[in-house]
Amino acid sequence: MLTVSRSSRLEYLAEELAASLQTHRPESVLSPQTIVVGHLGMKRWLQQWLAERPQHGRPRFAGNLHMLLPNEWLEHCIEQLRQGSQPQLALFGEITSSAPKSPAPATAAAWRQRALRWRLLPLLAQLQAVELRAYLHGDADPDRPDPSANQRRFELADRVAGLFGQYLVYRREGLIDWQAGKPGALGDHWQGELWRLAVAAIGEPPRHPRGSELLKILKQLPADPETPMLHVFGISHLPPEVLHALIALAQVRAVTLYFPDPCRELWEDLVSRREQLRAELDGTVWLDIGHPLLASLGRRGQHFTLQLNSLDEALERRDPQDEIDADDSVPAAGLLGRVQASIRTLQPKHVATVTADTLSPMDDPSLRVHACHTRLRELEVLRDALLDRLVSLPDLEPRQIVVMAPNMAEYAPLLAAVFGEPARQGEMLPYHLADVPLRLSHPLLASFAELLDLPSQRISRSQVLALLALPAVMRALELDDGQLRALERWLDRCHVAWGLDGPMKADFGAAPEYMHSFAFAVDRMAAGVLLGVEAPDTLLP
Repeated sequence: MLTVSRSSRLEYLAEELAASLQTHRPESVLSPQTIVVGHLGMKRWLQQWLAERPQHGRPRFAGNLHMLLPNEWLEHCIEQLRQGSQPQLALFGEITSSAPKSPAPATAAAWRQRALRWRLLPLLAQLQAVELRAYLHGDADPDRPDPSANQRRFELADRVAGLFGQYLVYRREGLIDWQAGKPGALGDHWQGELWRLAVAAIGEPPRHPRGSELLKILKQLPADPETPMLHVFGISHLPPEVLHALIALAQVRAVTLYFPDPCRELWEDLVSRREQLRAELDGTVWLDIGHPLLASLGRRGQHFTLQLNSLDEALERRDPQDEIDADDSVPAAGLLGRVQASIRTLQPKHVATVTADTLSPMDDPSLRVHACHTRLRELEVLRDALLDRLVSLPDLEPRQIVVMAPNMAEYAPLLAAVFGEPARQGEMLPYHLADVPLRLSHPLLASFAELLDLPSQRISRSQVLALLALPAVMRALELDDGQLRALERWLDRCHVAWGLDGPMKADFGAAPEYMHSFAFAVDRMAAGVLLGVEAPDTLLP
């Protein structure tokens, strides 16, 4: 059976999950309990919450939990399916079989973006599409090498690899048509030819044929009521193929989906302001937005709600605490509580009653909006706000603070300037970066990536000095601070701007001017060594 547990508060869902993990334990203490989580941030929050939750007056710990992302769970099932034709499915999606293994084709890792982009990079040169060649080469002379063309080709390969990954999840039928040589739902595009070349280069199409086979096997598994259930926690959106696999598994196993539903009412028909205006222009029907926050920011959750409501075989379960929290007779405490109550009850009036005269932001800091002109200023305001909260709430600890952003990688280079180095003892606000690539959080790796990109860049004076200032580079070149400052003075006196020499400037569309390049600086310093302190009118032969 597929059980959908809904609640507007994640803490209530976590409490129910903890009780279910305690009640439905596997027979062997060494068998892990598997939880499918929505994203890595949810995984870390759930681990910390389970570890800190007391049980019978004693602290608990979060151990022997197998937490997977939805696509990882599906990939794990499909990869295990390759081991034999008659697999048996265990609780958490691990498929084992004693049958002989079939020849292992290309793994799913070859179709992930980081690996696929390198497969697509040489294949782009085989395409003859006019718009593609115009983007890669532009107005440059085809007989002259263009350093920026390689960077554009790699960026395009990375972008298309990401698009192919999205097509695999949401537009799989279009990829099947492309593979068969038909335009299909995605149309006749040069990406179709690139897709066929990628399939031929890897040797096997991605997982969609195996995915359909997995659904058949899941439905044919024998029912085993003694097998502990599979938990799917904190999911606000699921790819269709993962949802179909869970539905098929729920026919023979117990599957519980913990859905953080922000609204207890029916909000599937909410429309955004744009859709309302479009309907008014068409003269078809007058549409009411309902709640503006849900209509504008909850589109993905709204679509997932429609998918869950269409499941006839699902058992719905709503947390009764939502009814208490959303009681209209009890006003919510604070501005944030009023916003949550308005979303939960689909009543924007709870927030509309709050005015500047009745509630001051200084009196209620639960919800604040700061308008900043740069990301650096955002971090500075955040630091001041966090310090203010730590002073006003003595029991608050830095480990209880979570800072989220749409793309934390954009803030990673600025964090050290505002908050200091991460995880350093003695800092007033110690922090740890999550969901950020290691090369963006470690200065040496970031500099190494920049060093690899130097041949396709202008090579400015500031770039060279920044690389030389790295402690690892200074140790390798046996430079001290005084020598580094001397190099900086020499480059300043030689008036170095950018470029190795004149011909390199011509590659970037500038005049092939020898002046103010690094070669010009080396020649000036060499001339100074040869001439010494001779008269200023001395000429070097």
